[in-house]
Amino acid sequence: MSTATRRRLLDVAPTFALLALGAASQGTAYESAGFQGAHLANAVFLVAVSIPLLFRRSRPALALAAVFSVQAVWVALYYHGSHQPPFEPFAAGVVACFALGFHADRRAFHVGIGIFAALVVGTAISLAAGGVAVGSGLPALLWWAGAIVLGRTLRDRQALVELLRERSSRLERDRERDLAAAAADERARIARELHDVIAHAVSLIVVQAGAERRVLEPGQERTRETLEAIESSGREALRELRRLLGILRVPAAERLAPQPSLAAVPDLLREARAAGQAVEFHETGTPVHLDSGLDLSAYRILQEALTNARKHAPGATVAITLAWSDGKLGVEVVDQGSAAAVGADGAGHGLIGMRERALMYGGRIEAGRAPQGGYRVRAELPIERRVEG
Repeated sequence: MSTATRRRLLDVAPTFALLALGAASQGTAYESAGFQGAHLANAVFLVAVSIPLLFRRSRPALALAAVFSVQAVWVALYYHGSHQPPFEPFAAGVVACFALGFHADRRAFHVGIGIFAALVVGTAISLAAGGVAVGSGLPALLWWAGAIVLGRTLRDRQALVELLRERSSRLERDRERDLAAAAADERARIARELHDVIAHAVSLIVVQAGAERRVLEPGQERTRETLEAIESSGREALRELRRLLGILRVPAAERLAPQPSLAAVPDLLREARAAGQAVEFHETGTPVHLDSGLDLSAYRILQEALTNARKHAPGATVAITLAWSDGKLGVEVVDQGSAAAVGADGAGHGLIGMRERALMYGGRIEAGRAPQGGYRVRAELPIERRVEG
């Protein structure tokens, strides 16, 4: 059932319930149900007091005024004095009062309260003029006033829930946007670093092809043409790489910096220890030669994890492990701090960069509380087998 259908059913339910209850009372126990006077007149008043409830959502103040006006005329004609009115007009008043509190905006609510107050005063004057104790209407008044207060309280609570839900949704959208921007920044940074690696490799190809072309013997024209094509394609690739670097807008200092590899890990450890960080380094397995891009990514992952440990667990001992195995390199950094590192949920910008580097080579990153305490970052990077030829 759709929301709109449920709403329509809720809108018509009180009206039909009151009509059905009144019809049953008039048909089986007219006088015992509290009805006085002609059946037809009471039936007309019953319909008239129930119909305004159909538009209590869109016009709550008008619905309340209509219900209580019909109710006042009905009671004045047949139940003035010692006769107790039937239940239906009282119930219609409760529904109308609740609707005023729940559905009315600020202006309509104030108008409705004014109408309700005027009707209460008018009823009290009418009772006093007829010689009936004003206090006899107090229970009904309390019910109606309580219905208004309950409706307004629920409206305010619903507004608060919707506000919190909207605020939570907005924060989630902002978080996703920030994460997407951080991932884009990290990918651009990775691309800038890989530019140097690729440019260096292509430059070697161009230089070697040119050198080989110059020492060819006469008569090797086919080989000369092939080398010239390689040299020309290499130079074109270098030009495109320079254009790519311009698009990535690399700062001059970063552009001139040489790209590190795992061979620079000892220097990284010395810098960390010189800064006062206790670092333990372990290496297992047999190291193998890595492609330049993968070597750079492994180093950056280790560097970023070590930086996070120094930033979020200062003074704690950090254990670093490089685990070489068949077809896989494991990089693990564990600090013995409070495990409160930023990004424990996988949303820190440092972890975003590490994850992007690992995913680029088909690897994965795990970050979170270590079993032995502290915080652990572990990366697994596949190592492609080299084909000798």
